[in-house]
Amino acid sequence: MADETTRRLFDTLDKQGQQLARVETLLAAREKVCDMQDDKITKLETRVSLLERSRSVFSGGLGFAAWAISTIIMLLGVMSR
Repeated sequence: MADETTRRLFDTLDKQGQQLARVETLLAAREKVCDMQDDKITKLETRVSLLERSRSVFSGGLGFAAWAISTIIMLLGVMSR
């Protein structure tokens, strides 16, 4: 009876070891995917930052140009009366 119990314990231990090996393999694969995603996110954040900066410069210049044109039109309208 003791030999049978010992054999069952070792069989269970072997199954647990196989399951643990599968889990470790899956975790390693998931870690690689996460690292690739981190790299992608970093690149995208850099691109978004550059786009936001260029847009703010463009819209700031565009806003100033619109203000200047409207001011000139207003002054011309006042002076023509």
